[in-house]
Amino acid sequence: LIARIARVKPKGVVLEASGGYERLAFEALHNAGQSVTIAQPGCVKHYAKSIKVLAKTDKIDAQVIARFGEATQPDPTPPTPENTRKFRALCDRRTQVVEDRVRESNRLETCADAHMREHIQLHRNHLKALEKDLDRRINAAAKTDTLFQRKIEVMTRLKGVGEKTACALLAHFPELGTLSKQEVAALAGVAPHPQESGTWRGKRRIRGGRGAVRKAMYMAAKTAARCCPVISEFYKRLNANGKQYNVALTAC
Repeated sequence: LIARIARVKPKGVVLEASGGYERLAFEALHNAGQSVTIAQPGCVKHYAKSIKVLAKTDKIDAQVIARFGEATQPDPTPPTPENTRKFRALCDRRTQVVEDRVRESNRLETCADAHMREHIQLHRNHLKALEKDLDRRINAAAKTDTLFQRKIEVMTRLKGVGEKTACALLAHFPELGTLSKQEVAALAGVAPHPQESGTWRGKRRIRGGRGAVRKAMYMAAKTAARCCPVISEFYKRLNANGKQYNVALTAC
């Protein structure tokens, strides 16, 4: 594939994000010196509708993505630094193990067979051991990187932000510290987008953004709304003004 693309010598290659399956192709193309962009599926889908392409096959999809690249000229996607990539892999794996452990705990509560309960318990204990090992490796990786350690120190000064939240942001939000607050809010998916037309004013809603970042920030906001003097006062004021629970937490 890389050799065929090298013969064509395109100005750039556009890939559609597909749940991580595109990452190997992205890294191989980037290492070969090719300019590569990973496009959001929603953008490609809406572009296909705009040019009245309703059919969907692999060949048609490839043609639509190519036309999307020609029409929009998207900026190349920068490669993820090696230290961030490895740190993200550790954090993602920990999340998977925790989710598996919680599922096994839920199964244990409803299982009536003694032998199966023992089997579930063994698996849950194994997952707990894996979780502890991953925690140790994540902490070690953070401590051996000066920039990571500095960012963790800054983030954990805020009440509500613990080391696990800070690590999640490090893994999935490496741009922190280089963007404006508006850009950060948009990338995190907590920026309320206006819904207006003429004299009509609809409710502003959040959308898009990075799910892992938003999930970590949501849990931190719940704690900060109780414990942080500044955020707690802000949250109470929004509540008193009639804001719904999730709206107030999103603002926090």
